[in-house]
Amino acid sequence: MSRTFSTAARQLKKLAWSLNGTTKDVAWVKNYAENAIDVVPQLVNKVDSGTLQGDPHPTPKNNDPLHASIVFQNGTARVVSAHVYPDGTVLFSKKEYGQVKLSRDPQAPEGSGPSR
Repeated sequence: MSRTFSTAARQLKKLAWSLNGTTKDVAWVKNYAENAIDVVPQLVNKVDSGTLQGDPHPTPKNNDPLHASIVFQNGTARVVSAHVYPDGTVLFSKKEYGQVKLSRDPQAPEGSGPSR
């Protein structure tokens, strides 16, 4: 008896990355960002690259805990920006893309998600 199996391998989005003033290890940020794009259907075919803006940092005046700032692009055109938090939260700047909560990455530093 022969059994044929059909599997649909999930294709993970791999983005081309550039760093703008980033000096720290940001592997956790890239991992969260690529996984977030995979779970937002409207972005899967719109985004092909990302630019990290500086090092991960808190913004105390806005009560915003440690996060990384990313601009997602298609070619040279900006599609959307996002804050990526150590707890796996990715908060997109455009409401239509919402917020994604991913499983915690062991490479991520200690930290929480957005306070808003």
